[in-house]
Amino acid sequence: MATVGAGRDAGQNLCGCCDDVVGGLPTGSDLDLLREGLYGCFGGAFARELVVLSPGSIVLAGNHTDHQGGHAVACAVGSYARGIFRANGEGRIRVGGRGLPAIQLDSADLDARDGGLDDLSAMVRGMVALFLQRGLAPGDALGFDAYLALDEPVGSGLLGESALELAFAQGLNNLWAGGTLSGEELALAALRVARERLGGSSAPMWQLPVALGGIQHLSFADSGGAVAERIDFDFAQEGYNVCLVEVGDGRVTEPASCSSILQEMQAVAGALGAERLGDVREVDFMMDLPVIRDQFGDRAALRAIHFWREDRMVEHRVRALKAKDMHAFLELTRASGASTAMYLQGTPRVARSQAIMLGLAVADENLRHEGAACIHGGSPERAILAFVPDSVYELFSQGMNAIYGEGACRAYEVVDEGASAWWL
Repeated sequence: MATVGAGRDAGQNLCGCCDDVVGGLPTGSDLDLLREGLYGCFGGAFARELVVLSPGSIVLAGNHTDHQGGHAVACAVGSYARGIFRANGEGRIRVGGRGLPAIQLDSADLDARDGGLDDLSAMVRGMVALFLQRGLAPGDALGFDAYLALDEPVGSGLLGESALELAFAQGLNNLWAGGTLSGEELALAALRVARERLGGSSAPMWQLPVALGGIQHLSFADSGGAVAERIDFDFAQEGYNVCLVEVGDGRVTEPASCSSILQEMQAVAGALGAERLGDVREVDFMMDLPVIRDQFGDRAALRAIHFWREDRMVEHRVRALKAKDMHAFLELTRASGASTAMYLQGTPRVARSQAIMLGLAVADENLRHEGAACIHGGSPERAILAFVPDSVYELFSQGMNAIYGEGACRAYEVVDEGASAWWL
């Protein structure tokens, strides 16, 4: 398994004379903006500084398979949470950032508070408390300052909140623990905080690719975590762009839909003597289908059927990627999209609001029978995922933006390195 190593000393790379990235490290204007933000919020330099870079993530295959003990494929992408950390020698934890609420916490008061999935204060409290519980935090010098800048706004629902979670996990890993925690350990720490402090209920489908980088085949058979296997595949080399298109109209809230899917799948599993559908034989479900329909309704039965279909298609897509068979991968992606629409039914069924389904129809038209599009598992009521050939990318992007607004269609680079940190 790949791991995220200890923090590295950047040394002479920090010349500040260019605006690109040296070995993944923010330099030039990016670094200047982080320092300006840190100093503007909390005062000038008085301690050694740590820079953190944490990528976003996209689910490539596996829609609502993670929480049922199935499989998924997810990847790290070059949409980042960038941060700068330093110890402040006090008992205060101070966090600020571009597009983030300013928070100040007493390191002696880390009790849980009511928080949602995008509650920064709850996440920071939980992460610091977790490092304390594991004996990794210095008991007499907990205070630190952090300033962050995110490429995607918190709560956007497109790339999840895991980039921010792993930025903090990797920051504390290097600030306090000498960079000793592996990528898997950081991902599980972020997952625990999400579950215990933010009300999350999923498996680490988002956190693992952010922590490890690259394309990861994830197995969730173990309810306490996941097994990750890196897949060596390059969409760009094959001539394809990985795109998200924001098409949702925001009239139906995503958490309510996701919650009903989880509840109905678990109800079906419970009726068959298990906690998750991954622990149920499909043949047993089919034998009891009349009872399932009567007890939970047709939609719950359809969602269970989707799980087994989608889980099989994930494994087939993994084999296609390993064999560099893009044609098979695209065919399976189209089939997965059909299963999500027909059986999972995670999109609104309101007469005048069919934004996702319309988005898929428009995407198919603009793809001109090439590539593939499906509902993005991480944002089922807001975005579609499209694999777009280079030959039609410009026309596809222009066509989608013409309907959904400039910038609605964005291509993302799959990046090999997960959340990382450098001492300045």
